[in-house]
Amino acid sequence: MKLILKQYITPSLKTRDFEINPLTNTLITVGDKLTFYNKEYKEIKSFKRKINNSDNIRYIKEENQLFASSTFYITTSKNEVYKCDSSTKKIIDCIFKPTNTILSIAVSPLGKIVYIDSSSSNLCLIDTLNKTKKELELDDIYSNNYSVYIYNENVILKSRKTDENSNNIRIFTADLEEISNISSKDNNIFIKLVGINLLMTKLDGYVEIWDASTSEIYDYSHISEYKITYLENDDEWFYFGNSMGEIIVTNDRFKVVSKIKVFKSEIKKLLYIEEDTLYALSEDGEIAIILIVDDDNTSVVGKFMKMYNIHHDYTEFFTTEKVSIIENFLKKLNMNKKSYSPHDNNIFKALETSIMDKKVCILGKEPYPQPNLSTGLAFEIKTKSWGTKLVNKSLKNILRLLYYSYTKELKDVNEILADIETGKFKILPPDKLFKSWVDQGVLLLNTALTVEVGLPSSHHKFWDDICKDLIKYISIKNPNITYLLWGKDSQQFEKYILSGKKIMHNHPSNNINLENPNDFLNGKSFVSTMSTINWLGGEN
Repeated sequence: MKLILKQYITPSLKTRDFEINPLTNTLITVGDKLTFYNKEYKEIKSFKRKINNSDNIRYIKEENQLFASSTFYITTSKNEVYKCDSSTKKIIDCIFKPTNTILSIAVSPLGKIVYIDSSSSNLCLIDTLNKTKKELELDDIYSNNYSVYIYNENVILKSRKTDENSNNIRIFTADLEEISNISSKDNNIFIKLVGINLLMTKLDGYVEIWDASTSEIYDYSHISEYKITYLENDDEWFYFGNSMGEIIVTNDRFKVVSKIKVFKSEIKKLLYIEEDTLYALSEDGEIAIILIVDDDNTSVVGKFMKMYNIHHDYTEFFTTEKVSIIENFLKKLNMNKKSYSPHDNNIFKALETSIMDKKVCILGKEPYPQPNLSTGLAFEIKTKSWGTKLVNKSLKNILRLLYYSYTKELKDVNEILADIETGKFKILPPDKLFKSWVDQGVLLLNTALTVEVGLPSSHHKFWDDICKDLIKYISIKNPNITYLLWGKDSQQFEKYILSGKKIMHNHPSNNINLENPNDFLNGKSFVSTMSTINWLGGEN
């Protein structure tokens, strides 16, 4: 498997913890303020009053809830706990305000608050939903060196004598009944209960695995060269964060299978979300989104290329990383019920034929944003006549340049349509002409392969780097292609064309100005290439 860094999120103020809203899959952060984000990770609402300097956030499931909850608890630096609602984006109430100094505090998924009261050195558990409280008296030999954690409603108490590295780890049920008592020689940096296994990470990069039911250690593994600061897991993998900002992935036998450095500072939290996404928080308050990709390149890429009918010449281009990024992008569009163009089966239509057969490449900007119009090929429309309303300004000027290139006469569109009608100017109708171009070796490639319906330029940011790499790849694979770059949008890709001839002039959608040497109708795109391509259709 592989980890792919998708993007960074840098909150406007210091972030100490985060959660993902289970109902909307959106980000919520706490720290110097409570902040709600939209699906594009833009801040949409924030609070500072009452809950500035918050340290932790935890979603809870209230009694009798069958589905995911919108309720979460925030713990402040004063160890006050506030109940909030992510649906209404409101702070509901302060549900816990300590009267004594708190040494350590944690909140469970079912709304229980467990803490160490410094005045009594008692372990206390408050059920905020049932309004009950339990206390357990602790030994005072550990002085103030207590830490509490909660996993699956089990309470874990870590205690350490002053100036000693050895730890005592006790595990309790939700009723504070002790079920395990473990003595560890070295200090434990991070502790997590996974099933009956207690995993404890060390300063030297080791992890110890204990059987919580017998209080015995049965395995240990060296995971990192640096201190392990956090541990997360899913059904298949374990994810370790370390003090150098690295994420290390192991299998269930703790064999390292992947590693990625995402931050300069240590990793403070990792959170696995379904659909193979991992969120990471740094000590500096930066958040990274990482994609988890199956390492079986043949299976992943092969399935992707077969599904989209992509020619095998592109096998080296479509790595598992690119495939995963594209699939997640399209999946997100569908999850958010976004209508986009073209239809899925036409997104990679330009790549269905061999690179080696290509003689000319026309770079377009993006698919038509109107519904059911784009075919996946740049400029192409499926209409049987040049005189229909579907023939837009760009296509009309393309028709004018074709006419001028072959007849040396400059006419307006109506005159050309009359010549087509009488048979004086023989050119295939649009629905056949573009197919003829492709059959002769013309690559009709847009530099953004999708667009949201009714929203031009909406997907350019996503496709930009992918298409730059694609153009590089094509120009290396086949150095004999002539590239027709019409307008500034396509000409910005010129530097990524590493071989071949380039012909540049204005875009056909621009207003015609024949006094401008770069005007579209002054262009030599068709004249310079008509020896290899019959632009009017049919065999050359």
